[in-house]
Amino acid sequence: GLYRRMKPLLNNFSARFIRIFVTAVTILALIPSLYIFMYIMVLHVPGNDECLWVYQPSLKKYLINRVVKGGVADQAGIKNGDYLVKFNGKSFQHGEDAVKMLNNVPLNSYATYTIERAGIQFDTQILIIKVFDYTYFSVFLLGFGFLLFGYTVAMTKPVGVLQRRFWLYGLLSLL
Repeated sequence: GLYRRMKPLLNNFSARFIRIFVTAVTILALIPSLYIFMYIMVLHVPGNDECLWVYQPSLKKYLINRVVKGGVADQAGIKNGDYLVKFNGKSFQHGEDAVKMLNNVPLNSYATYTIERAGIQFDTQILIIKVFDYTYFSVFLLGFGFLLFGYTVAMTKPVGVLQRRFWLYGLLSLL
């Protein structure tokens, strides 16, 4: 098949050319990977108020559940069963509105929640914290480690088919 036709092509390149090719492709793969890493881990860190909201479309407000005891929502006086009616004075039209508003709050800033409890509305200030994504960070480090290891193996014997495959697997694990 295709591999048999490509096999001689791969073997016709010099070790120097393969080293340059592997280095260039590795750098090209690192650029978008590092950009996405920075975007997720630094530029667009999701906000958290340490409680769960469930949107009620007919009411156009969120039912609040699972308030973390001692968390920022608890400290702001929010209780399970409360309704989030407004976020920084803005009402909700769609289920994702509050999440978008929450994620746009800068690090270590406060937001004003309009809460409804037993038919009475009141405003409360709540500290919005940012969450570190340990899962994404771990997966990125694992992929980066595989790429670095695969790159090192490919550089030791660039004409070796097994070494190039090892590099390719490392490259794919990062992407």
